[in-house]
Amino acid sequence: MTAPVAQSPVIGLEPDARPSPAANGGHVSASNRWIPELAGYRALAALAVFVFHIISTDPPEGILGRWTVPLGNAAVTLFFCLSGYLIYRPYARWAFDLGEPVRPWIFVFRRAVRILPLYWAVLTLHLFVTGTGIDSPSTGQLVAAYTLTQNFFGDTVFVPPFVAWSLSIELWFSFALPLLARMLRHLGLGRGRRGMLAAQLSGLIGLAGFAVLFRVFAIASGAETGRLLWWPAYLDWFAWGMALAVWLVYRERSIVDGRPVLGLAPSAPLVAANALVLYWAVTRLGLPGGFLTPTAFQTHAQFILQGVMAFLLVALAVLPGVDQGVVGRLLRSSVLVWLGAVSYGIYLSIGDRLLLEGVAGVVSEDVGRHVSR
Repeated sequence: MTAPVAQSPVIGLEPDARPSPAANGGHVSASNRWIPELAGYRALAALAVFVFHIISTDPPEGILGRWTVPLGNAAVTLFFCLSGYLIYRPYARWAFDLGEPVRPWIFVFRRAVRILPLYWAVLTLHLFVTGTGIDSPSTGQLVAAYTLTQNFFGDTVFVPPFVAWSLSIELWFSFALPLLARMLRHLGLGRGRRGMLAAQLSGLIGLAGFAVLFRVFAIASGAETGRLLWWPAYLDWFAWGMALAVWLVYRERSIVDGRPVLGLAPSAPLVAANALVLYWAVTRLGLPGGFLTPTAFQTHAQFILQGVMAFLLVALAVLPGVDQGVVGRLLRSSVLVWLGAVSYGIYLSIGDRLLLEGVAGVVSEDVGRHVSR
């Protein structure tokens, strides 16, 4: 495979790929096929962000509040896990000698092109049309906002659109991925198929461990620094998806080599039930509503529980041989697949309450001027 056309799962345009069996001898084709279930996941996650932002300023009490407060963060976890799987797969194929070397500059350019243009349009609406951005932003704040570096500066982290913090993490992880992928591949060179698998998974465990340590450092630094929103703190969420990509490519390499393959076909209802239990556990953490800062324990527990939850959900869609049953039929429904295709717009603009209110205000003022004439 040549340089990948990898996109962000919040954008809804990525190839949504998993290996498909070829007709001759059951070998796995090097080409990938579209997975509609992943589009369904993106749709549900984007709708979860929409609901979260609508209710975040005045979260409901009781059980409804407990189940809706983590929605937005859980959706971002799923997005990052999906992204880890989809954009790391070409690198995994390269590591196992099933694809061409990935050209890093083309990869980075395509990622930026997928993420930035719509974001710039929405940001400009906030700052210069609806008036819902920063009042009289400085040159530094504008540069940070337009380059998606606001997460690195405490005073610009939540510049509207508020979901931009997650796009910053997505973009800067993408910029770092070519180097991370080369390091992981180097660990397994000359060690054979199983050696490469062990090296890749060990490296991903190391990345996840680094993320945990970075979160400890970020929390100790204080919420005002904004370091908990720097991309290294989220490496474990990406690593869950990357591990799925590594396992499936290893399986593909084994089939090509004529080696026995361990079949993994878990029960879809059981996997979905476990993911639901993990989300329920998150709701029992007592997370504060709105945009209040959780405790250190709540933060670490939420990261771990939601990471495993996202891993299970993505595994349900990409592992071959899984009978997805009613869960798969729901995710493959035409409505969710269509919403998944436009999920970036939902995530970035429709889910932004300030933008909707600002656009509505501009339109009503314009209509009012015409009526008064």
